[in-house]
Amino acid sequence: RKAMVDFTSPLAMDESRKDVAKSLLAAGSSVAGSSVPISKKVSWLLRHGALSEGLPMTQNGFVPVSALLAHRNLGKDVSIPMLADLVVNNDKQRFALVYGLDGALYIRANQGHSIDGVQVDMTQITSTNQLSCAVHGTYYDAWQCIKTGGLNRMSRQHIHFAKGLPGQSGVISGMRRTCEVLVYLNVRLALQDHLPLLLSENGVVLGPGFDGVIPP
Repeated sequence: RKAMVDFTSPLAMDESRKDVAKSLLAAGSSVAGSSVPISKKVSWLLRHGALSEGLPMTQNGFVPVSALLAHRNLGKDVSIPMLADLVVNNDKQRFALVYGLDGALYIRANQGHSIDGVQVDMTQITSTNQLSCAVHGTYYDAWQCIKTGGLNRMSRQHIHFAKGLPGQSGVISGMRRTCEVLVYLNVRLALQDHLPLLLSENGVVLGPGFDGVIPP
């Protein structure tokens, strides 16, 4: 879906202010109750709905926290400490909180966007020394299509891979624990074929594919 408004310029982050979410969580009031409904709403807005919902978003995927908290989908009870709690305690480390050089607080999703044109800062993978394993999790009902047609990024910017299996050391995100089929990417051949591979801040391996597809 095309954006209804344009991106703002990429956010220049204040690199002198580290561990922003932890600092805000420590300084804020206690956070009670389940964060799952809030996490789902925030995730949808930051990954898929920000521009169509009229939220200002920078080219590198950041939304001003003030604008996010004012959005009708979140309700009046969501606070900055709640967002900080999402960033710190989300098991897949989906979000990041930073200060811009303008002094304002911003939040973004680390990966998983379907908004065309978002360019989140990621690490380019150029060698198997950086990545020894990339595995995509899926389900039996999708496996027949994947076997013949390959992996398709669908509406997202990238096809997602984990650096290993859920629960292994260093693997915090990249696939659902409920996945029934594991599809392994031959990283060496992928790099030889010049398939772009990226590593997100939360350790998810991402590939745009060739015209959106990684062939079998």
